[in-house]
Amino acid sequence: MKSLTKAFLKSFSLNTKILNVLCSLMTLILIIFLTLPTGCAKEPKEIKIGVVLPLSGSAASHGEDIMGGIDIALKEINEKGIKGKKVELIVEDNQSSAQGSVSALRKLFEVNKVPIVIGPVASSDMLAMAPVAESNKKVLISPAASSPKISDTGDYIFRNSLLAEPQGEMMATFCYQTLNKKTVAILFIDDETGRGYKDSFQSRFSNLGGKVLFVDSYDRNGTDFRTQLIKLKASNPEAAYIPSIPKTLGYILRQAKELDIKTVFLANYGVEGDALLEIARDTAEGLYYTSIPIDPSFIKKFEDIKGRKPTIGAPLGYDTLKIVAQAIENEGYTADGIKKGLYKIQNFNGVTGLTSFDEKGDAKKEVIIKIVKQGKFEKF
Repeated sequence: MKSLTKAFLKSFSLNTKILNVLCSLMTLILIIFLTLPTGCAKEPKEIKIGVVLPLSGSAASHGEDIMGGIDIALKEINEKGIKGKKVELIVEDNQSSAQGSVSALRKLFEVNKVPIVIGPVASSDMLAMAPVAESNKKVLISPAASSPKISDTGDYIFRNSLLAEPQGEMMATFCYQTLNKKTVAILFIDDETGRGYKDSFQSRFSNLGGKVLFVDSYDRNGTDFRTQLIKLKASNPEAAYIPSIPKTLGYILRQAKELDIKTVFLANYGVEGDALLEIARDTAEGLYYTSIPIDPSFIKKFEDIKGRKPTIGAPLGYDTLKIVAQAIENEGYTADGIKKGLYKIQNFNGVTGLTSFDEKGDAKKEVIIKIVKQGKFEKF
C-alpha cells in the first residue's frame, strides 16, 4: 500500500510540474501576442472605409455630388475587390458643421473601427477633425478642403483637392494679365477657406502691380449681401474676386445685378454646382473661376448613371476612393499602411488628371480656368 501511495504522489508531482510548465508557456505566448506591433496583426476580412460628408445643410449640394462620384468608384472597385475583398462604405452626414464632423469621425473610429475616413468638404470642418484623426493615428483624406492651414495638421492628414493658394494666385494672374483688369474688389467667406483664397489672390495681384480697392467678408450661410455689395460698387472695381459656394454666390450675383453692379466676377472651384445656376440664372453668365480638368468619359458615365451632369465634387470624390483603394492594394489595410501608400502616390492618372501627394499630404493637381457660358460650365 505504501509503495502504491509513493508512486501516486510521484506521478502527481510530475504531472503538476508539466502543468506548470505548460501554463508558463501559454502565458509567455499570450504576452508575446499582446505586445506584437499593430502592423504585425492580421488584416480584417472586410475593408470598411468611413465617409463624412455634408448631406444636409448649406454645403449639401457639394456633399451629394462628391458622394455620387464615390458611389460610381465603389461599384467599379468591387467588381474585382481589393485583394479579393469587397469594400464597404460607412457614410455619416456631418450636417455641414464642424461639431457634426467631429462627432461623425469619433463614431467611425470608436464604434466602426475604420482605419481611414474620406471627407469632409469644408476646410473649417477638416481643421476640427484633423486633431482627432492625428491623435488616433487614423487616416483622414478630404476630396475638397483647400485651406493652407491644413498642410500642417499632421502626418495622417491628406487631401485630394485644389488648394486655395494656387487657385488664388492663378486667378490673380489671369485677371491682371489675360483680362487686363488692374483694379479689383474682394469678398470672401469669413472662415479659414475664404481667408486662404483672399490672402493668396490679394498678395499675387498686388505683386503684379494691381490695386485692391475694397476687401470685406460675408457669412457663407447668408442670403442678403446688399450691405457688402453697395460698398463694393462704391469702390468701382474692374473685377471682383468672390470665392464662395454655389448657393451663396447665386444670391450674391443676383443681388449684384439688382444693384446694377457692372464688373467682371471671378471665383474659385467651389462655386461650380446646380444651385449657382438655379439661383443666379443669367446673372452667372460670364463668371470666371478656377477649376481642374475632368475626363469627358467620366462626365458621360456620371450622366448615364445619375441622370445629370457632375460638378467639381463628383470627379474628386471618384478619384479619392480610387486613390485610397490603390494605397490599400499596395501597402495593406491598416492606418499606417494606407498612410504609407498615399505618400507613395505619384502621377496617379485619374479623371481629374495626374495627382501626386507631397510630404505634407497635399495633392498636386493641374489648375485651369472655366467660365459660365450659355448656362453651362465650360473650359475657358
